[in-house]
Amino acid sequence: MDAMIESERSIGSVVQDVVGNIGRIVRAEVRLAQIELVDAAHATVEAAKLLGGGVVVGQLAIGLFLLAGVRGLETVVAPWLAALLVALGAAAVAAALVVSGMKKLQRVTLQPSKTLESLTEITR
Repeated sequence: MDAMIESERSIGSVVQDVVGNIGRIVRAEVRLAQIELVDAAHATVEAAKLLGGGVVVGQLAIGLFLLAGVRGLETVVAPWLAALLVALGAAAVAAALVVSGMKKLQRVTLQPSKTLESLTEITR
């Protein structure tokens, strides 16, 4: 009996179902794109934090290098050497943070690839 009812559906009813399904697919694709973009934004924020940390520590290193230069010019004793070693350590930390942040930033894609793949499949 169900097969009989199904075969007797009007063209308008079938078209209405198709349009409704397309609407649901489009809404699902928009939700997927939104999720992908939010994930990409979170990854970008993490990379930006590392880059910001690298910049701050790098500025501290520059300050310590300058302090080492001043101390070295003021007197030719051990205090400038200690300041220079601290500055080198801070510069190493800054470089590590910047490199780490750049690597993370390069892995981030702002293109919703899953959504584009899905839309490509749907349109075929």
